[in-house]
Amino acid sequence: MPTMRTLASTITLLVLATAALTGCPKKGGGGDGGDDGAVAVVDASPVSTIANEADIKRYAADETALDGEATVKAPSTTALKSVPKGDVVATLKAGTTVTQIVDHNGYYLVTFDDPKDATRKLEGWVPKSAFQTPKVIAKVVAKVPKCGDGEALSIAGTDDGSPKCRKQCQEDTDCTKPAQCEDASSADDKGNIIPFGHAQVCVIDAPPVVKDAGAPKPVVALDAGRPMVPPGLLKPDGGR
Repeated sequence: MPTMRTLASTITLLVLATAALTGCPKKGGGGDGGDDGAVAVVDASPVSTIANEADIKRYAADETALDGEATVKAPSTTALKSVPKGDVVATLKAGTTVTQIVDHNGYYLVTFDDPKDATRKLEGWVPKSAFQTPKVIAKVVAKVPKCGDGEALSIAGTDDGSPKCRKQCQEDTDCTKPAQCEDASSADDKGNIIPFGHAQVCVIDAPPVVKDAGAPKPVVALDAGRPMVPPGLLKPDGGR
């Protein structure tokens, strides 16, 4: 029969063997028992640096790629979520530097520093007129037409300076070909150009100028009174 000392020694050996097999828990820096050996999983999906990218409407079927920085020249312009009439993202002042992404019907999708938080980027649609040299207010002498419903008084780049009534539009499909939906300068009912105003209207580009080829050459009509006679058969006096 085993003695009490033998039983105690046996129990001690069992406890030490169990500890060696299971291992000692690692000490953690927190109060939750430390690291349990789990492998951390890192999300490798790309994260957009544009804070409001999901809120901006895109027109994939009708966008022209742009690339490069530009400076706002208008006293101020608004960046929109969609065009031509969308919610305002931010107001950009003259001198603001932006990065142009794409062009859609005369509106540029641009990225810029958030005016309220320079640590993040925003994007929005800005009319291309915001990047052009400001137009001087000019009084048009000609009679100003009165536009009907669905029309806007505007001055396009191909005009002679006189405002015209044009159909308002949002897409090229709203216009009758060959007209296209473009951004044009607005004018008031007195014919004054509205500084930095813009209207989305149907515009027909001016046809190429054809040089005057001069007056047409006169056509000499042959005398049909007598039949033609070969020169060798004519007599010196003109007779036959």
